[in-house]
Amino acid sequence: MTFDVGSLFQWLEYVFNESSDRLHRVGRKALKNLLVHNRGMPQLLGLAMKSCYLYRTTTKGVESYFAVVSDLLINEPDYPCGLYKSLALALFKIGDENHRVRSKAATLLRVTEERYFKTTTVLDYEVSIADKTAAVYKRAQFELSKSMSNLHPEEAFLMISEFTMFFNLVDSKSQRDILAVLLPWIQMIELQQDPNGGPSAWSYMVLANLFEITVKFSGKIHNEVEGLWKALASASYNGNVKVVLDFIIAQSLERKEQNFVNYGKQIIVCLAGTVNGAKLVEALMAYLQPKLMSITQVEPYNIPDKAMYPYIADLSESLPLGGKQVYNSTS
Repeated sequence: MTFDVGSLFQWLEYVFNESSDRLHRVGRKALKNLLVHNRGMPQLLGLAMKSCYLYRTTTKGVESYFAVVSDLLINEPDYPCGLYKSLALALFKIGDENHRVRSKAATLLRVTEERYFKTTTVLDYEVSIADKTAAVYKRAQFELSKSMSNLHPEEAFLMISEFTMFFNLVDSKSQRDILAVLLPWIQMIELQQDPNGGPSAWSYMVLANLFEITVKFSGKIHNEVEGLWKALASASYNGNVKVVLDFIIAQSLERKEQNFVNYGKQIIVCLAGTVNGAKLVEALMAYLQPKLMSITQVEPYNIPDKAMYPYIADLSESLPLGGKQVYNSTS
C-alpha cells in the first residue's frame, strides 16, 4: 500500500502554520509516527529535514519540524540517516534566533559527535550558543563549523553538496547562515583532476554547485558569493586555482555560450584577489600559445552520477540562455 506523501506534508504544513499548541502536538506526533514507522522510505526524512531549513511555515512550525527530526536522530542511533545530514542540520540550526532551537541543535551535534567520532567539541561552545546576543552565537556557529571541518575533512565534499542544495531554496537570511557554516568546509577541499585533465567527479560537483550559486545569486549577494570562490582559492592546496581555471576555459569552449564566459570572467576576478591567485595572469598567458589558439573539438566532460551526491547542479538548466557563438574551422 502507498499513500500520497505530498498531500500528507501539505497537511503537516497547514497544522504547523497554526498557532495552537494542541495542533502542534498533534502534528509532531503525526510526523514522528510517520518517520518511525517508515524507516525504509528515506525520502520522508529528507522532506522533514528540508522543512527544517525552509520557512514556508511559521517560525513555530519550523521549530516543530526540527524538534521531531532532532529527537528522532538523538534517541534512535540506528535510524538510517547519513552522518553529513545530521551534522549539517545541527551546525545550521546552531545559528537560529530561537534559543530552544539552538539548544536542541547543540544536543544533536554533541550526540552525533559522540556517536560517530567519540569527541565532544560542541561542549566548548555551549555558553556562547546559549547567549542571547546574535553576534555571540553566530560567532560560535562559525567557529564550531571551522573546528568540525578541521577535525573531519573527509566529510567536506558531502557537507558542501548538502549545504549548496539548500542554499538554492532558502531565503536570503538563511543563505547567510549557510555561508557561515559552509566556508570552513570549502577551505578543506583539494580539487583534483582525472587522467583526462578534467576535474574529478567530486571536484566537478563542487565547481558546478558554486558556479550555479554564482549565476543565481551573485547579483544579490555579490560579496558573499565572492567569498565562496576566495575560500576555495585560499585553501591549503595551491592547485585549486588552476583546476578552477581549466574548468572555466574548458566549459567555455565546450558550451560556446557568452553568458558562461561572462560568469567565468567574474570568477577569475575573484580568484585573482587571493594569494594563490597571484600568478593567475601568468597562467592565462600560458594559454595564449599558437597550438592552444587553434580551433579544436573539445570533448565534453563526463557528468558524474547524481546518485553519488546529495546535490549536483545542472549547469544547462541554471545558466540563462544567451547568444551562442558558434565557431568553425573556416571562421
